[in-house]
Amino acid sequence: MSTLGVKITGLDKVIAKFGREGQREVLSEISDELQVAAQDGRNRAVAKAPVNSGILRAGIEVEGKDLTWIWYTVAEYAGSEFGVATTSCT
Repeated sequence: MSTLGVKITGLDKVIAKFGREGQREVLSEISDELQVAAQDGRNRAVAKAPVNSGILRAGIEVEGKDLTWIWYTVAEYAGSEFGVATTSCT
């Protein structure tokens, strides 16, 4: 499994200036961007997936919330096609 980490620096300054609501807004924006990145990874995987029966390609999904987003497939043979079974953006 591949992982992408995000380090948030300066969040204490955001809290000091805008309070907890500002922190929630910043984290929400980051989550939105991570979701976009995970969806992009999913789209690339779909484009590269071989199409014999279509199960692999059709089963590639994105899930997540907050700062954890993953794309994955339920096809049991995905590891042999992609080299990994799941990839996550965390």
